[in-house]
Amino acid sequence: MVVVSPMSPYRDTAILYRKAGWLGTLYLPYKKKNPPPTGFTGHKAGYPTPDDIKQWRNSGKRQNICIRLAGVDDDTEIIGIDVDHYASGDKNKRGGDQLSTLEERLGDLPDTWISSARTDGRSGIRYFRVPRGMAFRGQVEKDIECISKGYRFAVVWPSVHPEQGTYWWFPPGVTPDADGKKVWNGVLPQARDLPLLPEPWLDHLTAG
Repeated sequence: MVVVSPMSPYRDTAILYRKAGWLGTLYLPYKKKNPPPTGFTGHKAGYPTPDDIKQWRNSGKRQNICIRLAGVDDDTEIIGIDVDHYASGDKNKRGGDQLSTLEERLGDLPDTWISSARTDGRSGIRYFRVPRGMAFRGQVEKDIECISKGYRFAVVWPSVHPEQGTYWWFPPGVTPDADGKKVWNGVLPQARDLPLLPEPWLDHLTAG
């Protein structure tokens, strides 16, 4: 298993993510979910260069790591379906129920890697490959969003959540709960091995 200092998530894993095909490696303030570096998010933004990565890794600061989703080959890129399902204060997120309703209509999503700092069994970002160059809706349901290269970014292991501990990876078919957290062996998922998003889901998330 990869050994990582909890005080330096970006420094210790940015290169590992890039070698696994996750090219949009950006930093965040430690124990925070925002802000990423200026100029590297949004539809028209560029991606970090090796010099950018080197500079950020050598900053001497404690930094979380996030991924702006990017292409993985000539034909495909990555999106993430971000499901929130939890109750906290005045928030009552029901994204897991909304996902089940969508799957009844569109078909089950393939088993895939999920990243999350929560262990409620339903919350987390599910990652898929899709054809390059499509425009995806950001808001899918009330408590489900679609993360793409032009919309948001994904905070990932070993970043520290402001309230929920460390982000984690759950392998395909593993429930994102406390028991599922024991399964991952520390090897990062290969971006090129992510499953393709089924066509009915592709049509739904792009409005056809």
